[in-house]
Amino acid sequence: MPEDRFIHPRLGHSQKVTSLTDFEFRVWCQYLLTADDYGVLPYSAAVIRGANLAIAARPDGAVMEALDVLLAIGLVLPFEHQGQRFLCDPVWQDFQKVRYPKRTYYPAPAAELFPKLSRDTARLFRENHTNAPVISPPLGHRRPPRSGRLTANGVVDVQGQEGCGEEGDPFEAFWSAYPKKRDRDDAVRAWAKLKPEPALVGTMMLALATQKVSADWSRENGRYVPYPATWLNRKRWLDEVAPSANGLRTDISGLVRFAQKGTSRDQQ
Repeated sequence: MPEDRFIHPRLGHSQKVTSLTDFEFRVWCQYLLTADDYGVLPYSAAVIRGANLAIAARPDGAVMEALDVLLAIGLVLPFEHQGQRFLCDPVWQDFQKVRYPKRTYYPAPAAELFPKLSRDTARLFRENHTNAPVISPPLGHRRPPRSGRLTANGVVDVQGQEGCGEEGDPFEAFWSAYPKKRDRDDAVRAWAKLKPEPALVGTMMLALATQKVSADWSRENGRYVPYPATWLNRKRWLDEVAPSANGLRTDISGLVRFAQKGTSRDQQ
């Protein structure tokens, strides 16, 4: 059960919300309270009834009718996962502002539903949910980082530093390898400020691969893994940890080739 949920005052002027009956509004509020930190909840009257004593006194049919109204007017969206139906709020993160989403056993929506989600809601899934779909840009499209702009020469971040967002560049390699994908914008800024040379990128990646399988980072489901921006700003690649030989070979093979490619290019 989530600890805090919010209903913004401006929803009192929302045509969707004000069109609800008192009972439908109660069901909607209970959905907000019962959904996981991503706004996902099974499409089930039993889940809603079991979480609210007043709603529990109403039959399943009445609760399902209320849920169908929420679907019809677009307050929630449906999706299926392994034969089970779920609900999600397309503007969940716009109002809830979840910073540290808890682990969930509910699935993320399918990729085709993501265009219907608000930017912040889709980003909450992409950066934190373990089962979020990978959505690739169209063929030939060069995607800038969220805090950047695209120029004729490539990707430039908000401070004008190149090479911090395009797929295949050093930052993307770092972001892909980092186990805790939180606060990407802060990480982009930290990387741009650092401006690591290819040799340093290789050192960072080797250190990261070692730390990922260390005892400190592995305990309590990664609770003690620092945020990417913290790792960069505090030069945590200099930390000394006990490596795991098997994990190191698995994680760094591609990164070593990436670093060697960058170093050889500098020497030409």
